[in-house]
Amino acid sequence: MATMTELSRVMDSVCKDKGIEKGEIVSAVEEAVLSAAQKLFRMQDKEKELEVHFNEDDGDVELFEFKTVVEDIADPDMEISVDEAVKLDPEAELGDQIGVKINPEFTRIAIQNAKQKILQSIKEAEGKVIYEEFKGTGNWELILNRKLSERGTFPAVDVLRSGTRRTELMLNDEKTKNLWLLRRMLSAVGDEDAIELMMDQLRKTEANADFLANLTKQAL
Repeated sequence: MATMTELSRVMDSVCKDKGIEKGEIVSAVEEAVLSAAQKLFRMQDKEKELEVHFNEDDGDVELFEFKTVVEDIADPDMEISVDEAVKLDPEAELGDQIGVKINPEFTRIAIQNAKQKILQSIKEAEGKVIYEEFKGTGNWELILNRKLSERGTFPAVDVLRSGTRRTELMLNDEKTKNLWLLRRMLSAVGDEDAIELMMDQLRKTEANADFLANLTKQAL
């Protein structure tokens, strides 16, 4: 895909400068191109089965549409003749699904959106690298969740990953037990709903002690 080749040219430098695994960048590029292609064909009222691959040999991002191998073509957008299919795959047979490389003309907006999606993924990957670098250097860690922020949840805290190490040294046995009970309850609803559940419960109590006491009652 000539319009997206420029994206692959900076992968190695980004990985080197940011310390990000190349696989994460490749996945971001593939996902962005696939999303752009799907939107393009939807605008043309075409439903296609698409697949994207990053070609390591030439550094290009390749887009494929899948067509059914038939004897007589009734729908060129969805079908391919046996003769043409064999040129792509010598073992192709009637009824097979064959990937055909395509190079659609993306709009400027589609390309810009794809780039923004890739940049966002790079920032997220970079954040993981920074987190792993400094993880364990402090006693208290506050982890933010981008998905929560994007949907307007405040505070956008990943409560399942945030916390204080060696809690048992700072709290008595009862409070430590209640804290682990809270974590188990929040884990059951998932990280994106955990903060909203906890905030909802906090609003119903005036003090942390009351909040933890209510948890014990709910668990009984």
